[in-house]
Amino acid sequence: MQYLKDDSYYNNLYDLHTIETCLDYYCGLKNGFEKHHHDKDFKKYSKKKFDTEVHKVVSYAVNVIKIQRFRRKHDTVQEWMDRDRKKQEKLDNAVEPQGIKCLHCDSEMHSTMKELND
Repeated sequence: MQYLKDDSYYNNLYDLHTIETCLDYYCGLKNGFEKHHHDKDFKKYSKKKFDTEVHKVVSYAVNVIKIQRFRRKHDTVQEWMDRDRKKQEKLDNAVEPQGIKCLHCDSEMHSTMKELND
């Protein structure tokens, strides 16, 4: 098994999480505003104007999230890579147990695979 992957894997994974987070916030905020479209404070807006203003507000909030995630990207990706590097080193440096014999034929057994349970 290969735990440590190349840089692009971690960067793409982080970007995917960013997109998912932004979409969740965007949809949640937009739906929240749309529930109040018929409130008296918003009745003065046409549907088009209301949608435009909601998009502005929601996009601003999503941009703040994107900026925060961008600031943390390098450290988070490095943390993920360090974690996987430790797992990979542990797996790569695992030593096959010696002196294990088959219960049926009494011949010495050898490993055919390695697996890390964490």
